[in-house]
Amino acid sequence: MKSKERKTINLDALKATLDGINAKKDSKLYFELECTIMIFIHMMNINIALYGTSYYNYNFALLSFNTFFLSRRFIQALYMYLYLRDPLKRSLKFLGLTFIGISYTVTIVHSIAMLFFELSYSLLLNLVCPFIAYLYFSQGSAKSRYSEGCSDCFYSLQQILLHTLEAMYCAGYLPYKFLPSHGFIVYTAAYLNAMSTLTFVTFLLYLVELMRKRSVELNFYAISLGDWTQARYEGQAEEWSHDKNYSKGQIVFYKGEYWKAVGMFNSCEPGKNETYFLSHFFQDPLKTFYRIILIEAFFIALQLWVLTALSFHPTYVISLASLLYILLRTVYCFRKLSVPKLNISS
Repeated sequence: MKSKERKTINLDALKATLDGINAKKDSKLYFELECTIMIFIHMMNINIALYGTSYYNYNFALLSFNTFFLSRRFIQALYMYLYLRDPLKRSLKFLGLTFIGISYTVTIVHSIAMLFFELSYSLLLNLVCPFIAYLYFSQGSAKSRYSEGCSDCFYSLQQILLHTLEAMYCAGYLPYKFLPSHGFIVYTAAYLNAMSTLTFVTFLLYLVELMRKRSVELNFYAISLGDWTQARYEGQAEEWSHDKNYSKGQIVFYKGEYWKAVGMFNSCEPGKNETYFLSHFFQDPLKTFYRIILIEAFFIALQLWVLTALSFHPTYVISLASLLYILLRTVYCFRKLSVPKLNISS
C-alpha cells in the first residue's frame, strides 16, 4: 500500500504571489476627499456671498465646526484605508491618524464651546438639537416594509438625502442664521444662488457615485420589482403576498383593487410609489445618466443666465465652475459605466 505523499507549500512563494496582486485604489477615500473639498469650496462661497471681503467678521468658530463636522466621513474613510492595509496598526501612519483624530475632537469641542459662550440658547436650538436628530436618523436601519434588495437601495437614497441636507444646513443655513443682525446688507440673490448650487452639487455627487458603483445591482433589483397596473376583473383572484413573485399578466387582489402584473418579475407591492420610482428610475442606468446630464446642462444654462442677467458677483463664477466640473465628472462616469445585458424583457 502506497503511502500518501506529503505536500509542502512554499509560504514565501505564496506571499510573493499575493503581493503581486495589485488591488485597486480605495475609491471611497478619494471620493470622500473630493466631496469634502467641494463642500468646503461652496461653504466659503456662501460666506463670501454673506460677508464679502470683510474677513474679520467671519464666524471662524462656526466655520471650523462646519469644516471638521462635514469632513468626518473622510476621516473615517482614511482610517479604513489604513486599517485594511495594516490591521495590526504597526505603521507610523496610524500615529499620524491618531494625532489627527485628537486634533479633530479638540477642535470640535473648542468650536462648540466658543459658540456656546457667544450664542448660548440659540446654539442649543439651532445646532445641538438638529445634529442629535440627524445622527439618529442617519444611523437608523432601513425600513422593514421593503424587500431586502429594495430596502438596501432605498437606504442608500435616504443616506444621499441626509448627506445633502447636512451640507445644506451646516454650510448653507447656519452661516446665515448666525449672521450679525446689524451692519450687514445681505445680497440675497448671490446667497440663494450659492445655497442652491451647494445643494444640487452635493446631491449629484453622491447620486452619480451610487450609480457608478451599484448600477448593475440597482438594475437587477429594479427589474425584479416589476410593475403593476389597475385592472377591471370580475373573477376570483388571489390575495397579493409580499413573499411571492408574480408572472406577467397575473391578476391579484390587494386593498380593495385588482392589479395586473406588467413586468417579467413582479415582487413589489401594488400601488406603492417608492417601488414604482425605483423600478422606473434604475431599470435603465444609461437613460438615468442621460437624464442627469440633461438636468446638469439645464442648470449650467440657468447659471449662465444668472451670470449675464444679474449684476456681477464673484460667487456666480465659482458656482458656474463647480457645475461644469460636476457635468464633466458625470460624463466621465457615464463613459466608464458598463452595464451587462440581463436578457430580461418586460
